[in-house]
Amino acid sequence: MQTMLPLIFKILLLMGFGFVVKRVGLLPDEIEQGLTRLLLSAILPLSILASGDVTLSAPLAAGLKTTALLAAGYYLFAIFGLRLLSCTLPLGRDQRTVLVVMGAFANTAFLGFPIAQALFGSEGVLYCAVYNIGYQLTFFTWGVSALAGGGQCDLKTLAKTPVTVASAATVLLVLTPLRLPAVLQDAVSSIGGMTTPLSLLLIGCAFTRMRPTELLRDAWSYLVSTLRLLVFPLLMLGIVLALRLPAVPSACCVLLTALPCGSLGAIYAERYDCAPGFAARAVVQTTLLMAVTFPALLLLLGRVGLT
Repeated sequence: MQTMLPLIFKILLLMGFGFVVKRVGLLPDEIEQGLTRLLLSAILPLSILASGDVTLSAPLAAGLKTTALLAAGYYLFAIFGLRLLSCTLPLGRDQRTVLVVMGAFANTAFLGFPIAQALFGSEGVLYCAVYNIGYQLTFFTWGVSALAGGGQCDLKTLAKTPVTVASAATVLLVLTPLRLPAVLQDAVSSIGGMTTPLSLLLIGCAFTRMRPTELLRDAWSYLVSTLRLLVFPLLMLGIVLALRLPAVPSACCVLLTALPCGSLGAIYAERYDCAPGFAARAVVQTTLLMAVTFPALLLLLGRVGLT
């Protein structure tokens, strides 16, 4: 409990700072966009790479295996379950597709890595990297194909995504004796250390573009928010507790499952004109509601002994 409250306050303070600097005009749109590209293309990948400077102990190997299995199980269950649910709802084809994609895929890169690092350090980043590989493989194959109307899989983008490349390189470093030179490791760690404050600042900036009236009127976005922020993380929590899995990888998987909808889903929904308004509202609403649900989940994890 004592460690959770400062972290919650830090998250809210950094997002609040981003909201203020954007609202008062200190961060123009072009600079915000440039910072977002810099974060996703360089700073976040280096943060992941820096976490590879660890010794592969038996507990760490078991944690990585646990994370991989939980991530694979989650995506299979979420996609299959959401597809079944969507068929029972009075929605058009595009809205059903968006409900499944936005409900299944969380913002595991932009928010997941800084939160895992803040809570669990390099070990948490490693587990997040493994979990995020599952996200990338699933989203850029099935997810993109679904949004495109059952057409192409964006394998080229998958192979070129810096976060994917960095995650694969980090797993390689952990599994082999290869290591970065000490000077390079120190520089990579310093740059990667900017991930948490910058990502939360940019999330705060996004809050300035919200239109409360649109969010309040969209009933289906409430369904996505309920599934994304409450149902799936609580199911994951129940599974890890029932199976008595290791605490740190279990907590990481629960928290990654509890994050808001990923912005990539909204971007590709816009690209393929697949209910883009619904997708955008789901991202905004879940990000806003996370300010309430995520701290509550952190406190719950502390109560059950996972943090």
